[in-house]
Amino acid sequence: MIKILDNTTQNVCQIAAVEAACFGAEAWSESLIQSEFASTLSTFVAYIVSNTVVGYVSFRAVLDEMQVGNVAVLPSYRRQGIARQLVQHAMALAKSKGCAVAELEVNTANVNAVALYQSCGFSVVSTRKNYYPKSSYPSKDAYLMTATL
Repeated sequence: MIKILDNTTQNVCQIAAVEAACFGAEAWSESLIQSEFASTLSTFVAYIVSNTVVGYVSFRAVLDEMQVGNVAVLPSYRRQGIARQLVQHAMALAKSKGCAVAELEVNTANVNAVALYQSCGFSVVSTRKNYYPKSSYPSKDAYLMTATL
């Protein structure tokens, strides 16, 4: 089930758990997640299985632009189309909030994520050199990708 999450301690903790499982040392801290939940511009859309968040996408709707923060799915739930469903749902939600374009950054070496975003209508528009201060990938560069909503 896909659900928009409210700013609750339980939801912050569940997002933090998914972050830690997916991104390890590069995960967003619980305090950063809490501040993102507290922002009126931010939305967290989660995929729920048995009352547990197994994946999520976060984004900010700023004027007419959707800025994707993170997309994460627990390793044991990957390759089931969950990330695609989450991204597509978030894009539709952002469009309903008046956004006309979506943008995100993704590590150039994260080929699975790049393919996911391309399948959702995103295209690479530029490369940001040394965008990531630390990275578990062999590259610190990011693609800037955009999509029309």
